[in-house]
Amino acid sequence: MPVKKKSGVRGQGLGVSKKTKTQNLTPNTAVIKGNLKCKRTPSRILEEQIQHAVQEGARQLHIIADGQHGIGGRIWPRGEDVKITVEGPVGQRLGSMGMPGTEITVNGSVSDDVGWLNCGAKITVLGDATNGAWNAAAQGTLYVQGSGGARCDTMTKHNPRFDPPQSWYFRDVGDSFAEFKAGGIAVICGVNPRNPKNIIGYRPCVGMVGGTIYFRGPIHGYSEKDVKLVDLTPQDWEWLKVNMKPFLEAIDRKSYYNELTRSSDDWKKLIAYTPQERRGRKWLKVSLPDFRKNMWDKEVGNGGIFAEYLNHELSLLPYITTGNDRRNRPIWANEKFTPPCAYACPTHIPSHKRASLIRQGKLNEALELVRHYSPLPATVCGEICPNLCMQACTRARLDKPLAIDKMGELSLDLPAPEKAAPTGHKIAVIGGGPAGMSAAWQ
Repeated sequence: MPVKKKSGVRGQGLGVSKKTKTQNLTPNTAVIKGNLKCKRTPSRILEEQIQHAVQEGARQLHIIADGQHGIGGRIWPRGEDVKITVEGPVGQRLGSMGMPGTEITVNGSVSDDVGWLNCGAKITVLGDATNGAWNAAAQGTLYVQGSGGARCDTMTKHNPRFDPPQSWYFRDVGDSFAEFKAGGIAVICGVNPRNPKNIIGYRPCVGMVGGTIYFRGPIHGYSEKDVKLVDLTPQDWEWLKVNMKPFLEAIDRKSYYNELTRSSDDWKKLIAYTPQERRGRKWLKVSLPDFRKNMWDKEVGNGGIFAEYLNHELSLLPYITTGNDRRNRPIWANEKFTPPCAYACPTHIPSHKRASLIRQGKLNEALELVRHYSPLPATVCGEICPNLCMQACTRARLDKPLAIDKMGELSLDLPAPEKAAPTGHKIAVIGGGPAGMSAAWQ
């Protein structure tokens, strides 16, 4: 009878412990469930359980998923294969950043981005793969028993030090296939495709600069500016026949081998133009104004994709713009913030400006400045005020604050401020002390 094994798993960098619900069937086999007692296991915790099981010696894992993402990825190579079987609803990015030595088999279809950033894992999908399959893969193999969704094989690459990444689709693929593909091999068999008239979808190979696509079946166009359609060479045909067998065995479709390898004439190949070929092609020598007029505006409409929102002349701007075309305009932010003394003053008297006028020898102007802020500069500021301005003065950090109270005393001989013109309104002020009188004057 199976024995449940409980082992602590510590979340990396999180400082919390989780219990791994792992069921050992043999010393190197483990079953991990993504839902226990109607409670779904978070993706992070399931990842910890898988990593812990591998560290404990499990080399054959059976994952019963419940929508978790990233299953089977990031298992570091250990010199022996780690085989993972997944069933149930699979979340995004199954096998993402998969390492050499990891083999993943999914009994059903998968969600988006299967094999994302794959680094060497072998992934077999016994169903369909949705959007973004094999995105940015660098090594490894993807076998798909059904079809691929939109934007599969985008941004794949090939390091010459390693074997190129391979993706095999038994039926067909969706739109924008191999967008910005930079390396790797893709094979589309075209068996019972969803779209019998076009097995590689709309606008394939846009921006493709490397790699090879073998396909069998009809297509409706491709990015002729980036790739060219050619026949298979004898070396291509031999490679395809040799590698077709393990693919069909993996997806349980061996009976189709004779049909798929009947004749090389059934297959075509899309390859990217070499840099030398690109330099010699006329369309790369088009000037920017001609490209905008004859290609860009022709495809997206006059004025571009934002034409309906633009109400200015669509002329080219110089590199250094001036006048109304300036992209950055200076903003005068002088005195945006008040110094501590003025900020602490209840009536915000700018004592820093008074100090500046005194340095310039303008004593009378410094004393008269206060009359714009308070009707009681001598009696309040110079006598009864606790001088919050002096308490906040940063000069005190060096020696002592400015003698702002003395400036208040010197205001005793100043004439009374001029009375403003009547407004016709009456204001009632509660309190006849300094605060009330200042409020009434303000």
